[in-house]
Amino acid sequence: MIRCDSDPTLSIRWTNFLFPTNASASATVPCPPPPPCALRPYSTMGNVIAALAPQSSLSVDLWPPPPTFDLTRDIPDLSGYVALVTGGNSGIGYYVVQHLARKGAKVYLAGRNSAKTHEAVARLKADGEVVFLEVDLADLRSVKRAADEFLAMERRLDILVNNGCVLRALSLCTLAHYGIIPSGVMNPPTTLLTAQNLDAAFGTNIASHHLLTTLLLPALKASHAATGKPARVLSTASSTHTRPSGVSFTSLIGGKERDEWLAEQWGMLLGFQLYAQSKLIGVVITNHWAKTHAAFLVASSVHPGSINTDLKRHFPSAFQLLWQLALNPPLRGAYPLLWAAAIASPSEITAEYIVPPARKGVPNPLTRDAAFERQVVSFVDDVIQDYL
Repeated sequence: MIRCDSDPTLSIRWTNFLFPTNASASATVPCPPPPPCALRPYSTMGNVIAALAPQSSLSVDLWPPPPTFDLTRDIPDLSGYVALVTGGNSGIGYYVVQHLARKGAKVYLAGRNSAKTHEAVARLKADGEVVFLEVDLADLRSVKRAADEFLAMERRLDILVNNGCVLRALSLCTLAHYGIIPSGVMNPPTTLLTAQNLDAAFGTNIASHHLLTTLLLPALKASHAATGKPARVLSTASSTHTRPSGVSFTSLIGGKERDEWLAEQWGMLLGFQLYAQSKLIGVVITNHWAKTHAAFLVASSVHPGSINTDLKRHFPSAFQLLWQLALNPPLRGAYPLLWAAAIASPSEITAEYIVPPARKGVPNPLTRDAAFERQVVSFVDDVIQDYL
C-alpha cells in the first residue's frame, strides 16, 4: 500500500472517482487521506503491470507501481544545501521545490516574473527558504542574467533541476489540431519561436537549460569541493524521446528552410514531433554532462510519467474528466525527481534514464550513439556560444 501520511494527494484521482466530494481535484489542494480501499486498485494494478511489462507505456507513463520510499522519511536533512529548480511555480516543479525546502535546502525557484510565480513562492515560504530567481527560458539573454545573478548570491549549487518546459504531448497536439483545445504556453503552435529564433520546444526545453547548466558549472564544482559529494543535475525527460529515429536540425532554427520543412510535415503530429525530438536531444545532452564532468557531478534524465496538469482547464467538461482519471497527479510526477535529487546513490542515476517511481528505463538507442551525441552537442553548443 502507498504511504500517504505525508502526501495524501498521491491518490486523489482515485478518491475523487470512487468517493466524489466537492473538493477540487488539483493536487495543490489539501485533502484527507483516502480510505485504504481507494489505494488498493492503484497499488495492485501498478505492481501487476510492472511485473508483466515493466517498460511498457502503461507502466512507465500511466500506471507505474507505487513508490517503495517515503519522501518525509527518506529524503535526508538538506540543511546547508542549495538547489535551483526551473519551472517550479506549478505542477511537478512545485512539489520538488516544496519537499527540498521542507528538508532544509535553500531553494531557488527560477521562473518568469508573473503573479502566478510570486504566489507560488509566497506559499512555499511556509515550507522553508525559497527564493525567487527571475528567468525567461524562451530568451537566452534572460538565462544568462539569471545565472549571473545566482552566482553573485551563491558560491555553490548542490542540486540543479532543469524542469521548466513547453509541452507538446501527442494527445494535446491532436486535440489542438481539431480545435478542441487552444494552443498556448503549454501547447504552443508549431510556428512559435523563441527570442533567439529557435523552435519553442528546443529553445525553451533544451538550449536554455544547456546554457544555464554550463554557466553554473563553477557553482556545481564548488559543491563537490565543499561536500565531497558530486552535485546533482537532473533534466525532466519524457518517454516521447524514444519515438524519434533522429533529429531534423533544420526544424530547430527559424527561417525559410524551417518553414519549408514544416510545410512538408503532417499537421496533427507536427507539434508532437518537435517536442519528442527536443526531449531526445535533452537526454543526449544530459548524458554528455554526466560523462564530461564526472569528476564533480552526476546527471540524470528523469521521466515523471504522464501528469495531470492545469492545462485541463481549457478542455470541455468530458475531456477534463477523462484527463483527470487517466493521468497521475503532479506530486506523483515529483517522486522520481526527488528520489534522484536526494535519495538515490550517485551510481544509481548518473547517465541513466529514470522512470516512475524510481526505476531505470530503456532510453532511445540513439542516446548511446557516440556519433549522434557529438553531432547534437556540437549543434547545441553553437546555439549558446554567444551567451557564455
